[in-house]
Amino acid sequence: MHQLSDHRYFQFGLPYAVTRKDVRAVVTRNWSNFDIVNFVDELAVSELATTTSNDVNYLFSLYNLTMSSMNDKHAPQRTVMRRQQRRAPWYDAECHSMKRQVRHLESVFVAVASIHVTQN
Repeated sequence: MHQLSDHRYFQFGLPYAVTRKDVRAVVTRNWSNFDIVNFVDELAVSELATTTSNDVNYLFSLYNLTMSSMNDKHAPQRTVMRRQQRRAPWYDAECHSMKRQVRHLESVFVAVASIHVTQN
């Protein structure tokens, strides 16, 4: 008795063209290795934390300078190449709106459930 396989090779076309993903350079920081304890310790002894000036312009400038230099030290910038994901053709504004609504309702549920658990 000869059995036919239900596995077949199918070839079909889709009604839209698949395009290449755009590649772009993005400047980011490596926050995964950020040591908050060292950052806070260094910030505590910085001029920003120890100054007695009341000049708003000076303090604003000092804040920008201090934070920029400390971020560069503790989480240096790096350039990475990112591929921009294209949305599926069926993912339209209505799908996006429904997805946002579902996420909102999920967060409301989690908040209400946590309040209910703490009350019991």
